[in-house]
Amino acid sequence: MIWLTDETQRLIKELEKGIDKPRMQCNWEEMMEIAPIHSGSPQEEQAVQYMKKRLEEYGLSCRIHRFEAYLSDPKYSSLKITAPIEMKVQSTPYRQVGTTSPEGFEAEMIYLAPDEIGYADCKGKIVLCEQKTGGDWMGLRAGFLLRLQKMGIKGLVVIEQDDYMPTVCHQRADFSVSGSPTPENINDIQTISAILHISNRDGQSLKKLVKPGGVRANIISVMDTGWKSIPLLETEIKGAVEPEKFMLVNAHVDTPPYSPGVVDNLSGNTAVMELARLLNRHKDKLRRSIRFAIWPGHEIGRYAGSTWYNDAFWHELRHGCITSYNIDSPGAEGATMFRDIQITEVMDAAQDSVKAVQGTGVDSFRWATRAGDGSFWGTGMPHVSITTSR
Repeated sequence: MIWLTDETQRLIKELEKGIDKPRMQCNWEEMMEIAPIHSGSPQEEQAVQYMKKRLEEYGLSCRIHRFEAYLSDPKYSSLKITAPIEMKVQSTPYRQVGTTSPEGFEAEMIYLAPDEIGYADCKGKIVLCEQKTGGDWMGLRAGFLLRLQKMGIKGLVVIEQDDYMPTVCHQRADFSVSGSPTPENINDIQTISAILHISNRDGQSLKKLVKPGGVRANIISVMDTGWKSIPLLETEIKGAVEPEKFMLVNAHVDTPPYSPGVVDNLSGNTAVMELARLLNRHKDKLRRSIRFAIWPGHEIGRYAGSTWYNDAFWHELRHGCITSYNIDSPGAEGATMFRDIQITEVMDAAQDSVKAVQGTGVDSFRWATRAGDGSFWGTGMPHVSITTSR
């Protein structure tokens, strides 16, 4: 249980009363006119300028950092079974460096069970495999995709684990290296030519076809990878007692490929703007500062924004930041299940906050990874993010 002073409780009630839902709706709708927002695109610049304008209207001073980031933007994918029957399977391309030609390639497709993948021979094959958790195949299992590459795998087709929405083709990414690579770690990024994701329903049917053997497939996954300049928006509300200490409230501005970004993360950006407006109205009551950072390069840059920021402002973060609060995809109306991601120091605060607002506790939690712009492990900051609401 987190103990709050009477003054703090009164302030929280004032903040809650001050939430302007029509204003938030307007901001969200206007940002939807800009979306989809791919990192490195004119739309990303437009979205950042929109948020800057709004924050300045609310009385905050903003600055925009610009830096070069290594981005991998998926263009399109195709999966066609060519033998023993011909059929097309809906797919999405993995966000990664590896790419095929526009024509792709054909090879034998085999199925490998979870306990076989990474051990059984896969040289020259397209491997059909299964995703058991949301983190599988996102490069968070140290060196696993690189290991498959060294084994000579030709392509990878991943069956989604999501049987809650079995017809959905989710879109995943390779986060084996955080942010833009350096000369020392660029070779740690795998370059498998094609990794596709297919829905749980299609995957179960395809598995029955592939298991007996004799299946061939044509696979296409076209990527656009290169260095681009991207913008990072920052603003800060100074505290009255310890202004050098601050909470880092952060969210990503770019939307996932193949998504309009309705929730991920335009709802988060809308929440950040309203939170900044409310806190700035009560800044005289803030003991410590609140710094807001809007990350680019989240979806197709391996968390390029937060990683760059961590490197560029390491000293300030190490000695001044009390915690990182990541806001990603809030606002699932009618949600009854919540999962939060945190480290131990802020576990109670995160779970008590959800219960106070929703009337129900956190359904489950998992320890933080680099996912959700958890780029500050080495800097020593507590990190929390509420995610997966249904």
